[in-house]
Amino acid sequence: MGVNDKAWSGGFRRCIGDMSLGATLAIATDTDTKQVHICDITNVGTDWGLSADSYPSLYIHDIAAPITDYVKIYHDGTTGIYNTDGTTVFTTTASALAVALATTFSAAVTSTSATVLGVTSTLVPDQTYTNYVLAMGWKGAANELDVTFANSTNQNLNLLQTNLNCLAVSTGPTASSQMNAMHSLITHDTTDMTNLRLKCADFNVVVGKDVKDAYAYQGEIDITDSAVGGEASVMGLVMNCPSGTVTGTMRGLIVAMTGASMPSTTSIGILVSTNTSATITEGLRLESQNGTTITSGVTFAASSTGNITAAITCLGDGMANITNFINAPSLNGCFNTTSSIGSQIGRILVNWGGTQRAIPVYALS
Repeated sequence: MGVNDKAWSGGFRRCIGDMSLGATLAIATDTDTKQVHICDITNVGTDWGLSADSYPSLYIHDIAAPITDYVKIYHDGTTGIYNTDGTTVFTTTASALAVALATTFSAAVTSTSATVLGVTSTLVPDQTYTNYVLAMGWKGAANELDVTFANSTNQNLNLLQTNLNCLAVSTGPTASSQMNAMHSLITHDTTDMTNLRLKCADFNVVVGKDVKDAYAYQGEIDITDSAVGGEASVMGLVMNCPSGTVTGTMRGLIVAMTGASMPSTTSIGILVSTNTSATITEGLRLESQNGTTITSGVTFAASSTGNITAAITCLGDGMANITNFINAPSLNGCFNTTSSIGSQIGRILVNWGGTQRAIPVYALS
C-alpha cells in the first residue's frame, strides 16, 4: 500500500513506535526531501539550496547565514552522523563530555578541506595539567588510564597510529617538497619568560616491574632497492643560532645517565653497533665545515667528585679484531714528522693487558 502524500505530508504525527506502549509522537519527514529544518522565524521563507536526502535528516540553521552555516544530524542505515557545514565548529560548553564506545570502535574522517581536525581557541595552561586538547589519561599517577593485557598470547597496542603510502601521478613533486607524518612547531617571540621550558615532545617511561625492553623513543628506516639522493638518517638534530646575541649553554645532544642503582658494568651512554652483515665506514665522526671551528674534538671531563677510569678502552679478542689504534692516512696537522724530539716531559698511563703501562710524552726541540 503506497503513502498518501496528500494526507501524510510530514510534521508531528501519532505513530505506533512500540506495540506495548501504544501510539507515540513522531516528527515525520516528507517523502521528497526527507528533511526537517529548525530555523529562526525570519528565515522560514529561505531557499536552503539543498538536494533531497536519502534518509530522514535534521537541520539546525544559523540566523545570520542560514544557507551556509548549519548542523545536520542523520542516520545513513549504518552510521549515525553529526555534520557541520560552512564556518560552523562543533563545540561543547559542558565541563565534561563522556562518550560510551563499543568494544570495537572504528572511525572514518572524510574531509574536502585542508584541515581534518583543527584547534583554533586560545589555550590556557594551569599547574595540574588539566587543560589539554587530546588526552588518554593525563599527567599524574591518579589520572593514568589502565591497559589490560591478557595472559599467554601475543598482543600489541598503538595509541596513535599512522600508516601512509606516498603515491605520485607520474614523476612526483618538485625538489622542495616533503611529507611529515607529524609536524611540531613552538614559537616563542613575544614576551621574555625566564622560567619557561620549551619542548616539542616529552617522552617518559616509568618501569617498576620486569619487562623485556624499554625505549622512550625508537626510530627505524628500512631501505631496499632505492637511491637516496641526499642522505638518510634515523635522527637529524640541528642546533641553530644564526644571528643576534645568544647566551647560555648550548648542546647538540645530551645523554644523562643518573641514579645510584644504575648497573655499573652493563651501562653505556651511547652505543653505535653494527649487525646483520653490515659494514660502515666510520663509527663516529666530528667534522667542521665551511670555515667553522671545533675547539676540542673530544673532551674527557671529570668533576672534583667524579671519576673516569679509562678515557679510551679497546675491547677485542686479544686485540686481534682491532687493526690500528689510530689510523692516520695523512700525516698533516697533529702528526708531525719533521720536528726534533727533545727531552721527556711526561707520560700517558695506559692499561696494557691488565697491567698499567706508560706512553712517554716528549717536548719538541
